[in-house]
Amino acid sequence: VHQLHLIQKLVGGSKEQIDKNLRERMKGASELGMDLLKKLLATDPNDRPTAEEALKHPYLEELHEEDDEPSCPPVSPSNFAFEMRGTKTSKIEDAIWQEIFDNYPADTQTYPMEEVKKAPKLPKAEEEKKKKKKHERRHSF
Repeated sequence: VHQLHLIQKLVGGSKEQIDKNLRERMKGASELGMDLLKKLLATDPNDRPTAEEALKHPYLEELHEEDDEPSCPPVSPSNFAFEMRGTKTSKIEDAIWQEIFDNYPADTQTYPMEEVKKAPKLPKAEEEKKKKKKHERRHSF
């Protein structure tokens, strides 16, 4: 979840905000590089290119070797339904837990979702937040 917060902080929300934030962070990037990066970091999944489309972007022209890049049918959008639910932290955490339980069904008996939702935040996560704040205070100007 922390990684998602960092990405959201970098890209912001609107297309204008994404462009402004990326230009500030990637001052030496070429226009083609910026174009590809903005497309890959689009917050709306419908605006993002497929892997095949991204590989055909002019920025990667020198590296693109179509005969050496196998492709397959696109993944069903239903596999990414979680992206349509919004970006509330609680929703993301629920999706992470659901993914864990989908892949490790035996643990569902041990940790039912209702109990997970009621559980206090893990101490490790709180410690990470404190370390992050301390680091930010030391390195802010």
